[in-house]
Amino acid sequence: MEVDVTHISKNGQVVIPVKIRKAANIKPNNEFYVYNVGEKILLEPINKENIKRELGLLELIKDAEKQIEKGESVTFESSTSLEEMDKKLMEKVYED
Repeated sequence: MEVDVTHISKNGQVVIPVKIRKAANIKPNNEFYVYNVGEKILLEPINKENIKRELGLLELIKDAEKQIEKGESVTFESSTSLEEMDKKLMEKVYED
């Protein structure tokens, strides 16, 4: 992981230092999603792989919502172990 220091201009512009740009393969005119997470600001390059991943996640969410509407969901307490979750899910699969 590369680390460097930069500053923000009075116009809100930030210069990404050259060694960070090279390490992240950032080129002029690349576009980014900008996230505010607590006191951190994250940049995520917009590219085909990221868009495909996000579309895939959206499909999973849609499928999950359909299952919930049909009453096909399984709920767990936050204290449930992964082994218990796996066992209950496998039981559910073989019930259907």
